[in-house]
Amino acid sequence: MTDRIRMVAEFTVKPENLAAFKRLVGQIVDLVARNEPDALSYEWFFNDDESICTILEVYKDVPAVNAHMANVGPTLYEIMDVAPMTLLHVCGAVPDEMKPTIASMGGTVHTPFAGITREFVAA
Repeated sequence: MTDRIRMVAEFTVKPENLAAFKRLVGQIVDLVARNEPDALSYEWFFNDDESICTILEVYKDVPAVNAHMANVGPTLYEIMDVAPMTLLHVCGAVPDEMKPTIASMGGTVHTPFAGITREFVAA
């Protein structure tokens, strides 16, 4: 097991908000790419009709998650204004002081139990 923090979030996107959602996601991805070297993976995926968007995130450690929230917080809340977050799973050794923030966003924390992590090189 590692110090990595993994997140899975899901957003529900109404057709009338799709263009704004895509614009804001473009902004947030750019912020992460430019400012967060310890965000190891940050990928957004749509279902076929673009009504559900899932994001998969992997951070090097807890400080990387804190840096992420400081970097993207305002833009994330703009995204949540146009597409509610309907699911948030945070997986890893999350410190107790982070848990209320996760809960306030409707999220749940999943603590490490078993498994392996193989390092990979992003394409």
